[in-house]
Amino acid sequence: MKIRIAFAGRTLIAALEDNSSVRDFASMLPLHDLQIDDYAHNEKIAYLPRKLTEAGGGRFSGERPGDVCYYAPGVTSPSSTANTNGRAA
Repeated sequence: MKIRIAFAGRTLIAALEDNSSVRDFASMLPLHDLQIDDYAHNEKIAYLPRKLTEAGGGRFSGERPGDVCYYAPGVTSPSSTANTNGRAA
């Protein structure tokens, strides 16, 4: 699945993996007027209207600039973080 992300005058296309978290995210689209914040001068973050399912998710690693990832709120162990990352094209 590919989605278009537009903010700060830029548009990115992200290819997302096929898993339950991504399908849950897609059910929320389109998401208009999300506030995009800077996090540690390294990441851009936004808060979704609700948590995504983590069923079937797994650990992810090897993130690179341009990746779109979901960090499960309240999770302290990376092994519990849902794998919803995608590469921005």
